[in-house]
Amino acid sequence: TTTETLAGAVSLGAAIAASVLLASRLDTTHQVFSYLSFALGQFVLFPFFRKHLLRLSRKAHLLNTLLMLGATLETVRSLSGALAVALAGLALFTAFLVPWALISVEKHKVQISGPWDEAKLH
Repeated sequence: TTTETLAGAVSLGAAIAASVLLASRLDTTHQVFSYLSFALGQFVLFPFFRKHLLRLSRKAHLLNTLLMLGATLETVRSLSGALAVALAGLALFTAFLVPWALISVEKHKVQISGPWDEAKLH
């Protein structure tokens, strides 16, 4: 839809703008070129690869996701073990506890009606 296309374009624009901002802090033009090439690959090309991988195999898509999480955790662990544990906890919380909480409170959802509802023919 138009909203999804607009949201994707805004997200891509924000990612590229942030990459250019970070690249402006680098020392040489070679570093800037390398960083921006990597950023373009990550923000422009990688989503197409992930979508194609999901169409091919859900298992391969899940494996790719877990490998990316593992690589991220290992990189963060090399900087700070406590930060890596916090990131792993946040990933588990977001992946499992939040969906469980949303599903469990759904049964308490109450249907309210008002003048904003569509008209009902009797």
